[in-house]
Amino acid sequence: PMFSLSLVMKVAPARVPLPSQSLWSATSSAEAEPLTQRGLRFAREQYLPLACFQMALVRGTADIVCQSHQLLPLNTAHVVAMAASGAVISGAGGALWLRHLERRLGPCRGPRNVLLKSGADFTCWAPTVITLNLLCVSLMTGHSLEDSFETAQIHLPQLLLLEALIFTPYNLCQFTHIPAEMRPSVKACCSFLFSIGIGLSC
Repeated sequence: PMFSLSLVMKVAPARVPLPSQSLWSATSSAEAEPLTQRGLRFAREQYLPLACFQMALVRGTADIVCQSHQLLPLNTAHVVAMAASGAVISGAGGALWLRHLERRLGPCRGPRNVLLKSGADFTCWAPTVITLNLLCVSLMTGHSLEDSFETAQIHLPQLLLLEALIFTPYNLCQFTHIPAEMRPSVKACCSFLFSIGIGLSC
């Protein structure tokens, strides 16, 4: 009998972990990942959808606040136009622009690189994105192409001034301290006041 027991112990198969144990191990590994790393990974994997969603939310909310401040009945068509142009032009377009800057000029390793990126953002991207937003919102709310161009021409200088006041200091900080994956999200949060300016202009 002793011989049989020892033989059984020798040939007994190795213990296979239960599915629940494997799931617990995977969950524990995921929980062990730092929250910051999970946030960066999510922002990297959902780069464009996250930028579109956040900018649409900011623009739509800013327009509702703007209309409420003017004591006007809520114009839902204008809110939808602001949210749509924000998602496509400022959200997706802005995220792709920031990615292009990063690839073209490389990561920021000194003041010269930060100034180059900030200057390019203000002189190249800002006039383009402001003009496109003004045109699109005006056209989507029923204005003619001629009137939309006139609106953009009238309000572009003052919105560029607002851009310089808000985003020039922000860009100096953004290109120095904020990871590339998080820049569209952080910029969306900082653009609420600027979105009110766009809403008042069109």
